[in-house]
Amino acid sequence: MTVVPSAEVVLIIAREDDLHALTVAWELRQRNVDSVIIDLADFPQRWLLSVYPGEGATTRYAVTLANGRIIGSEAISGVWWRRTSRFRIPDAVRSRKHRQFCLAECRELIEGWILTLGTRVINPLGRERVASNKIHQLQAASACGLNVPSTLVTNDPEDVHKLYERHPSGLIYKILAAHADMPTPFTRELTKRASAKLDHLVSGPSIFQETITGGLDIRVTLVDRNLFAAEIATSSDQARVDWRIDPNHITRPHRLPDDLVETLHRLHAELGLRYGAYDFRMDSAGVYWFLEVNTAGQYLWLETEAGHRISGALADALIQG
Repeated sequence: MTVVPSAEVVLIIAREDDLHALTVAWELRQRNVDSVIIDLADFPQRWLLSVYPGEGATTRYAVTLANGRIIGSEAISGVWWRRTSRFRIPDAVRSRKHRQFCLAECRELIEGWILTLGTRVINPLGRERVASNKIHQLQAASACGLNVPSTLVTNDPEDVHKLYERHPSGLIYKILAAHADMPTPFTRELTKRASAKLDHLVSGPSIFQETITGGLDIRVTLVDRNLFAAEIATSSDQARVDWRIDPNHITRPHRLPDDLVETLHRLHAELGLRYGAYDFRMDSAGVYWFLEVNTAGQYLWLETEAGHRISGALADALIQG
């Protein structure tokens, strides 16, 4: 465990009741490091931010909390961009046009500040946005040498029918991005009933992949160079294409082949991420297939069920900056 001066502060951007944020804050306290959880929903009303760009190689900034405490740039060792919330503009701003203006200005300030922090942030904002795009991450994974299922991202129903003909074992489909205003739906099998509704694609595209069956689901969590692999076994046939459907799934530690570890580290660096939750599916022959990476994936169940110390690794990474 690393012991550092108490003047070091880690900022965690999340809701105050976020369990992941609270766990990492506890790990930081064990290392004699102070942390502050700040919620973007409280900005700009409850906490303040001042940024002074153009003053040499580094940008100076100060965060003023609701209790009056001021945290300067020299005290902050790292920032965890854990979970964002919608800004709350004061009710006194009643005009819809003016509220939209205030929201846009808040977003520019916060994002500009986070961008100046570079790799002190988990994850660096610019790299996370690019890495979150499923088309980009699948292309990067393939370029690094990982096995990627045959994939189509489209709003053309005819192209989906053609892909289905090439893969008689079946296709799955899922959304392209998470949306704050709706729960993330499970990955689904493209059944005959779903195929009859493919005309809806003209209103919004989706991602389709060949179905990989026969083996375990693998979740690999990377924090900088620290790798934590777990296997997920399901007992429900409904969970054949998405282990999250089975509430009784079992998670255990998993040993990855050395060459896969090396390739995965290469992809992590190529994407420019400091944290990533990588999902793989093994087929009946034991081949690992890359499915996607979630740049802010949940992980606490991996600590309780597989014994992985991911919160501790995150705490160390935030201290090191």
